[in-house]
Amino acid sequence: MKEFFDWRRQGDQLPGPPASLLSGNLREVQEYGGFFSFLPAMHQRYGKVLRFWMGSSDLMVSISDQDILSQIASTLHSRPKAAKKALGWLGHESPTFKSHEELRTIRSKVMPLLMGESLKYLCLVGQERTKRMLDGWKTATDAVEVASDFSEITFDIIGVALFGQEFSSTDLGQKFKKLFVHVLREAHPRSEEVIPSFWDPKYWQWRKSISRLQDCAEQLIKQRRQALNMNKRKDLLSLVLSEKDGSGNPFFSDEQARATIVTFVFAGFDTSASSLAWICYLLSQHPEVQARAQDEVDKVLAGRLPEFEDLDKLNYLTCVVKEAMRLYPPVPEALRALESDLEVGGYSIPKGATFVIPISMLHEDEQIWEEPRKFLPERFTQENGKDHPRYAYLPFGTGSKSCMGARFAMTEIRLVLAMMLQRFSLQLVPEQEVIPEMQSIILQPKYGLRLNVVTRNMNGTRGQTLEYSASAGVANA
Repeated sequence: MKEFFDWRRQGDQLPGPPASLLSGNLREVQEYGGFFSFLPAMHQRYGKVLRFWMGSSDLMVSISDQDILSQIASTLHSRPKAAKKALGWLGHESPTFKSHEELRTIRSKVMPLLMGESLKYLCLVGQERTKRMLDGWKTATDAVEVASDFSEITFDIIGVALFGQEFSSTDLGQKFKKLFVHVLREAHPRSEEVIPSFWDPKYWQWRKSISRLQDCAEQLIKQRRQALNMNKRKDLLSLVLSEKDGSGNPFFSDEQARATIVTFVFAGFDTSASSLAWICYLLSQHPEVQARAQDEVDKVLAGRLPEFEDLDKLNYLTCVVKEAMRLYPPVPEALRALESDLEVGGYSIPKGATFVIPISMLHEDEQIWEEPRKFLPERFTQENGKDHPRYAYLPFGTGSKSCMGARFAMTEIRLVLAMMLQRFSLQLVPEQEVIPEMQSIILQPKYGLRLNVVTRNMNGTRGQTLEYSASAGVANA
């Protein structure tokens, strides 16, 4: 008991709101609708260093200063208990929960697999799925609910890129997909519980779905190991299972492969869908930016389907994506566990506290970003981008726990966006309420996003939509 009160006393020396001895600041966090709104309000009141409690003993410390972050980021390697509550369903072998040394080894094996051929395969898959979605938009008689469409196709794209065509064409793949969505949607509310809802039938249904999801992944891995052509395939699962250690044995056990691939599905699903939705929302609000991006797409692609090599030539479109992810980062906060006492900003933060990196606040720091709430893609041109401090922009996190699939995500997002802007102009449905809300730890439009999609020809005017030849991959007006 003495240790508990000493711990509370030590934490309460930091600036922060009054907290209940039993529930801490949980009620306030819930009243604000989560960290996304709670943190800015509290930082404005208490300064750059903020303390709050999630329950009676879970000390949280948020620091909204990129200079301080730059001094300590290299020491932040571990996930806290709070993250394990939200993401524990990924499996204990997930890279998310590996030590710094273990993760460094995994990265050395996985990162090369996320380059070159795997990205080209991602583009090939993305072309097919995106064309199917856009063909549906062409025949739409009303506004399109793009947020749900993006969620659907990004899941298909990432699933096939990771698991192969079996992901979308077999009963096992469809079962995995259904279970994954259920587990993910339930994970966020469960992460906010101080005591698991053992009396709630939905809790046990969720736990059962996690077990069945892991079983599905195991079956997919077993099937792949038995496939005769595994070494010739380009999906990430085949590449991971083909990796060997120095003795010629599989580098990843089946359990490690399962956790790694499931983690990549999680990292590449709602994050990419959310980013695409917010990009489209911003483009619909800024027609001059949309027109400039379309002009670049038309000039670079000249009516062709975008190939992997084309994407880095879409410089302005890349700036649009980066600026949208500054204003609406898919994951607005990152959590780390402090493994030793820390002295920052004149305060002592004890070992065992959870360190919060408020990414969305860093992205809107007025000392770094001029007019931070304005949508200005020019901030990320080659000339302007050089001036951004290292920890002022963190859309994919930072340090050893940063997203390994960042290139995967940027490739997928730019591919879908380029194909979309070739064929359509986007207009926001009037009087629509677009509110950011945390859903499954991802920042998404609370009520979805409905857009009017106007077909365009190669000159970017209203007219006949662009049609792609499936055989040649060439667009014909």
